Amino acid sequence: PHDAKVAAVLVAKGDSVETGAALVSLQ
Repeated sequence: PHDAKVAAVLVAKGDSVETGAALVSLQ
């Protein structure tokens, strides 16, 4: 749930690379 929310925010900003990095750090 949390990672999906963070990913949605990053995607909204257009930070695809940082989205992947954020998902990895949350896992």
